[in-house]
Amino acid sequence: MVRYLGLPLVLAAGCLDLNPIFVEPQASDGATEGGESTAAPPTGGDPTAPPTTTPPPPTTTPTTTTSTPATTDEGGVTSSGSDPPDTEGSTTGVPGTCGDGELDPGEQCDDGNLEDGDTCLSDCTSASCGDGVLWVGKEECDDGNAVETDACLSTCVKASCGDGQVWKGNEECDDGNMLITDGCPACKAAKCGDGKVWKDKEECDDGNNQGNDGCEPVVCLKTAKVVFVSSVTVTGDMGGLQGAHDLCNMLAMQAGLPMAPYLAWLSDGMTSPSVFMLKSDYPYIKANKEVVAMSWQKLTSEDLLSPIDRDEYGDPAPILAPNPCGVYGVHTSTQASGLGGDPMTNCSGWTSASGYADWGDYSATTSQWSLDCGYELNCSYEAPIYCFQQ
Repeated sequence: MVRYLGLPLVLAAGCLDLNPIFVEPQASDGATEGGESTAAPPTGGDPTAPPTTTPPPPTTTPTTTTSTPATTDEGGVTSSGSDPPDTEGSTTGVPGTCGDGELDPGEQCDDGNLEDGDTCLSDCTSASCGDGVLWVGKEECDDGNAVETDACLSTCVKASCGDGQVWKGNEECDDGNMLITDGCPACKAAKCGDGKVWKDKEECDDGNNQGNDGCEPVVCLKTAKVVFVSSVTVTGDMGGLQGAHDLCNMLAMQAGLPMAPYLAWLSDGMTSPSVFMLKSDYPYIKANKEVVAMSWQKLTSEDLLSPIDRDEYGDPAPILAPNPCGVYGVHTSTQASGLGGDPMTNCSGWTSASGYADWGDYSATTSQWSLDCGYELNCSYEAPIYCFQQ
């Protein structure tokens, strides 16, 4: 019975040995095809034990680069399949820079140059008033601040008298106009002695500190009155009294005498200096500062302190051509008292170069200064006239 049981085991073992599935092929060098070596079973070991094998070395997967296939655009330009580096703002592959003519992020402008003075500065910011850089053709100045009292206003216009802003260190005031009769003439505070008449504050201002010259210092009030002989000579045809007054004012203005009306010392048969002239209690002086009389009362009732022999510039009065009344004659037809002379001796109210007129003598200090000579043809002769400040 035992003999029959062992037979199937022997047959099964033989079948296993002959089945190729269970038999590993042997390499010529004793190694298996998979690179594994089979060690011989130890002597005396169990012949039925499975063979011992050495595990294979670990394997690594090679790194591969994934690329996008190359493409061709409509212009026929072939681009690489790989993504290019980011070069935004530059067409050359170099990051954008100020001055390349391209507007890059962070730039206000880029005009392709690094010059200041135009609309785009060298740091690619837009030019503007107050940036400290002169914008040529657009700004007069740019000092980089908004201070209104320095040489450059916040509007980038150069400071100047009359702009309404006080330029520190250069102007005392600035009222925004160029008037010379208000409290800020020529951007200087108005004051007596500056040579400019401050309207409603001063009667006169002759620009000096001398007294008895027609305008008293410190107070700028008309005190001393200027009197002169005209530097021009005229016939008896003067355009009437008004024409003579106009001549006096024109000459005084041209000579720069104190501002005031000036009236001619003439009578026309209707009126006289004693009527239309201001009777001052202050001195009457010549343009060269010499005193003629200390008041109207002294002028018209006493001898003069000095003759009225200077013109509006303070120069000697004109010497006349030979005539019946001498070379120092002057048209007057007026008495030394200021009253009119003969109403028929005034060249027809000083409108005619023919007829009769009375003359004075500007070299005299007695009453002859006003009435000295009368002659029938005096209206045709040229002579100067006296002019008195009012």
